[in-house]
Amino acid sequence: MHPEASPLFRLVHSYFLHGWNPGKSLLESYQDISGKEFHALYGYNEYEEKIETVCLSIPDDSDLREVEKFARQAFRSEIRSEFSCRFLFFICQSNSFHDLCVTLMKESVKETLVLLEPPFFIMYFPPPTAPQPDIGLPGGYFLAPLNTDHINQIAYYWAKDINKETVTDELLATVRSNISERPSAGIYLEGGPETPVAWSVCYSSGSIGSLHVLEDYRGKKLARALMRHLVRKIVDCHGISPYVVVYADNPVSNGLCISEGWTKQPMCYTRMFKSCQ
Repeated sequence: MHPEASPLFRLVHSYFLHGWNPGKSLLESYQDISGKEFHALYGYNEYEEKIETVCLSIPDDSDLREVEKFARQAFRSEIRSEFSCRFLFFICQSNSFHDLCVTLMKESVKETLVLLEPPFFIMYFPPPTAPQPDIGLPGGYFLAPLNTDHINQIAYYWAKDINKETVTDELLATVRSNISERPSAGIYLEGGPETPVAWSVCYSSGSIGSLHVLEDYRGKKLARALMRHLVRKIVDCHGISPYVVVYADNPVSNGLCISEGWTKQPMCYTRMFKSCQ
């Protein structure tokens, strides 16, 4: 597969335009003896608290020896020497080779605290074709961008969706940035209050998120209409193909992505923090 077709490459392309510093980024490709392509990205994600990052993309059915060879190369000292004292290693793959990669990271970085997170997120990528056409809304509804008057409403429901007890100043600032700096969409009632009954935004990473439909308005395909509209808007405005990150235990959102023909990519996170010297 050509690197430009891989999920990681598409993710990197998004990050270049939305918060990733390309001046300190490096994408490497490795082809094993059977022709499978692995990818490694080294970057500096300014949006995520300025954490230096390594991303690995490894095919699930790869040979274990080839994976070890690739991972050792990815964690080699000349690359690690560029990093600061705080690390985030993000492995974009299924769980198949997670333990091996964690072992190799432990060998390469001393005095670390390793926090393992199971693959409770699933990443979806839309088909690598033209965006699907918008679908019509039921009578009495219309689509329009969000504005900063909606910040408190969106932050309130976002906090509930991610099980936060309070709306923090940081969350409000993130919502403001999502609305004012990137594409967004809301669905409104004609002749009703100027507040959306459904909405979604584009995060700084290039992903579509904060998708929410008020309970009284569900079952009308509003979420599907929002997703298709935003995908087309992001492609038209930025020339990139967005993606979606969904909780693994959210059957409604997973079902929506699958029914739209999006490609499923499980995610594993490993966070490693190194003491400052």
